[in-house]
Amino acid sequence: MKILEINTKAQFRTTCKGILYAKHSDIKDHKIITHLIKAIKPYARLNVLIYCAMPHEVNLMPFIKWARRQKINLFIPFVRNQSCLVVPYRLPLIKNAYGIYESKFSLFYKTNLDLAIIPVLGIDQHFKRVGFGKGMYDCFFARFKKPPLSVFIAKEILVSTLALGESHDIKGDYCMDYEGIYHHTFKRKLNGKNFYKQLATLLTHRH
Repeated sequence: MKILEINTKAQFRTTCKGILYAKHSDIKDHKIITHLIKAIKPYARLNVLIYCAMPHEVNLMPFIKWARRQKINLFIPFVRNQSCLVVPYRLPLIKNAYGIYESKFSLFYKTNLDLAIIPVLGIDQHFKRVGFGKGMYDCFFARFKKPPLSVFIAKEILVSTLALGESHDIKGDYCMDYEGIYHHTFKRKLNGKNFYKQLATLLTHRH
């Protein structure tokens, strides 16, 4: 986790891009995936929102392969006309207009998501997500009466010292990078054991 003192959301977003784009996938991604697998392993049949990684994002493919073997129900964002839907994760994947891989559109039956694994450029002091500024995740999450448990992940969590988020910006429950796991209160960094215990309590309630 790195703290950044930057005055505006636009400047913060640009700085985050510069830092994350310079990083490469390596053992750091593996550490994050290991934490996710250990936390979710006891819960087959969960409904989990994932994403297909862009080069600066944590590569979820090892997690996706594991989850499919475990019969975990995976869903993926489907972006059209500045809006975001979710569809079941199915192969083959097709690159959309934004250069992001997604599954083919299918008629989506309404389901409740238990967990959302969400990429971030950074977060503000109130744990609100800073992404690319399209607002697609924000609009999508606004539809839920009971939003899924949200875990923000990045190769490195970059945190603004200011409140850059707006009222509609989504707030995570946890964030995770190669250095550790953090609760939204920012009171402490969690070790793996504490994270698994906390997440287990929340997922058991939903499962």
